[in-house]
Amino acid sequence: MKIYNYDGDSYCKIEDLQDKIKAQLNNCLTKFGLPHLSNDNYLETLSNELESLITDNVVSIHAQNHLPNGDSINKSAYYKTISLNRFRDFIATDLTSLHQDKIYFTKKLKTDLNRYYQEFCFENENEIDQEAQKKLHLYLVYFNNLNDSLFESFLQKIMPHRIVKFSTLQQYKDNSLLKDEIKKVFFNILHSIRHSDDDINKIGWIDTEKKKYFPSTIIVSNTSQSKQIISVEILNTALETLIEVPFNTDYIITEGCNVLSILEEANRSTRINQSDIDILNDSTSAEYDKITKWKNITLIEIDQAKQKLNENNN
Repeated sequence: MKIYNYDGDSYCKIEDLQDKIKAQLNNCLTKFGLPHLSNDNYLETLSNELESLITDNVVSIHAQNHLPNGDSINKSAYYKTISLNRFRDFIATDLTSLHQDKIYFTKKLKTDLNRYYQEFCFENENEIDQEAQKKLHLYLVYFNNLNDSLFESFLQKIMPHRIVKFSTLQQYKDNSLLKDEIKKVFFNILHSIRHSDDDINKIGWIDTEKKKYFPSTIIVSNTSQSKQIISVEILNTALETLIEVPFNTDYIITEGCNVLSILEEANRSTRINQSDIDILNDSTSAEYDKITKWKNITLIEIDQAKQKLNENNN
């Protein structure tokens, strides 16, 4: 074993790591007699597969640590290693036939979420103490243990302002996780607010008035225009997808936007079809009833949510 050297240094910036990995993968493909696979698309696919292999192992180590009487992370990491043969098998196998479908992009999205988490912790290492680190690890274990269907539902619930789609590469690029939203809002919320309440789906809080709060990735300002636009986007998403109200919530936590009523704010815009709202309000359908509950939901910025929830620290 030897310490890898990054152009003269024993470390590299986290934003440079992917390019460094792809350069080494390119060298490996040449070594294994597969230079015809050395193109940007294939290197991206191979990198994703290897990163997923590593991510699964890291998550398993953290999950073991959080079990009752579980081993320490250092101990698990020492014994739960990944055989170099597994890396070699991936690199030496032609992955061009790998079908990029919904299952593939679900795995990629989980890998993205884990990478954004690592970047968030690295960028905020001076603010994340041991207790906060443990809290964030528990959230990460929760995300990664969700099956594909529940993971898709989870993504839609934390991103109520757009329809989550990722069955194709274009959908994955346009309608799924955005790095800034995840790091600057979602993980910031999870870090800043106390531990989630045990009886609220692993990720949410209840204040002293029994109101329920859940995190989002919403990263808009508190201007009148932003309030209206985000309310319209949320309501249109609810109308089009018939998704459930996120965890039957009262408050959705945002970066810096406060909206007393999503429905009332959206009604100020001509972009909402009022006849659709009228139909929903008069409907007895169980599916439509879920959507009408959106009118009771409030958007609250993270600083206000912290004041309401952290003073009830338990």
